[in-house]
Amino acid sequence: MPVVNVPQALSVGIYGIGADRYAADPCGRPSLSSGIANLICSSSPLHARMAHPKLNPEYVGEEADHFDIGTVAHALILEGYSVAEVLKFPDWRTNAAREARDAARKAGKVPILEKNWANVLGMVASARTQLEAHKDAYGAFTEGKPEQTLIWEDDGVLCRARLDWLHDSMVAIDDYKTTSATANPDAISRTLFANGWDVQAAFYIRGLCHLNDNWNAI
Repeated sequence: MPVVNVPQALSVGIYGIGADRYAADPCGRPSLSSGIANLICSSSPLHARMAHPKLNPEYVGEEADHFDIGTVAHALILEGYSVAEVLKFPDWRTNAAREARDAARKAGKVPILEKNWANVLGMVASARTQLEAHKDAYGAFTEGKPEQTLIWEDDGVLCRARLDWLHDSMVAIDDYKTTSATANPDAISRTLFANGWDVQAAFYIRGLCHLNDNWNAI
């Protein structure tokens, strides 16, 4: 019988783990994420249960080209160009394309269709130009670590969050968002609540307050 290595469940702390392991819930019992919390508030507890990987083992996340584009741009901003795997397929419909995509993910890469690669490079270049020009964004995505997972217990509830970028000071968080709609500041300010970004921000801060005393002094 083949030996299957099951990752050990994570306890309270800060970890650098992969996106797939985080999404599958790496905790010893079902944990609450900002996405699940937002579903409870905006839809219903049943919606949240059906979207939870441990409460609904049959749940499968949605996959689409626009998610791949945003995911790769996100990865390049945080982890550099080496994380991407450009695949020369017109789409993901064939078995060969899906097998290549899955192999890339298994190797720790983020797969992207060749037809979308130029768009990703443009998104990353634009983001970096705007960050350099924005006085309040000075030092963003520097002096820290990408994709940090926080796990904490809050009044008996095990919680988890995955921060885009946690500064070494542990009192600053950078988060990179992409959208297939308009990025006009007036529009984003109206839709961020529908996207649950307000819940996400509060969740991140709550996690750091539990894990880092410096946040409680701010």
